[in-house]
Amino acid sequence: MCKKYIRLFIISMFIAFCVPIIACAAPEPANGDMEEKEESFLAYFDIHDDILDILDGGKQVDDKIADALQEDDINTFTYLNLNKGFRKIEKTNDNESAHAGYFQVAPTFSDTKDISGEGEENTVVGIMVCKIDEDNTLKPTFFTERQKIGPSKLYNESIELKSIGGNMIILAVKKGEKCEHKVYYINRKKADTKELLENIDVGFDVEDDNEQDNTFDSFFKEYTDDNQAE
Repeated sequence: MCKKYIRLFIISMFIAFCVPIIACAAPEPANGDMEEKEESFLAYFDIHDDILDILDGGKQVDDKIADALQEDDINTFTYLNLNKGFRKIEKTNDNESAHAGYFQVAPTFSDTKDISGEGEENTVVGIMVCKIDEDNTLKPTFFTERQKIGPSKLYNESIELKSIGGNMIILAVKKGEKCEHKVYYINRKKADTKELLENIDVGFDVEDDNEQDNTFDSFFKEYTDDNQAE
């Protein structure tokens, strides 16, 4: 009987000792601390907080930055060139996105986007994705791990667009003490919009022509850029 109690005591002590260890070793949430990641990203790539103020609409970029944002090649950095990146779209108001501090690029229906290119060895690349809240503020939703380009000089990355609607993508590049970044605005469309576009029933009954034309014109006006989505 004594041995039985001793065994129970030893088992109880073992459980009491192990439970706190198991609890402490539990993995962190997958997303981690977004605020800490944001601070680390901005600090590492020497991006000042005022860039977020500009993107939130609190400031206007100066003429020098606005002129740079008018460039056609939006995928080229000093030490990195993307061959699968972003496609700039034309706007009726040419200066709107430039003076807001970002490139407006082709929309997409996908919740992910692949980016690839070539860069100089030891160049570090990182990406931060932010959603645009209803009050026009930015909230980080995704960060890539910092990727150092190796001897192959190849760069490949996949980013997540977790938010339907407006997403801001900050792509930053660093080599030595030189840092660069560009900001892209991409609109992620709802998947059901794509299905609707793909399944529009176009008939040839003459009597229904006007009704169908009006329906299609109304739909096309609302989603005029969907046919350009990637």
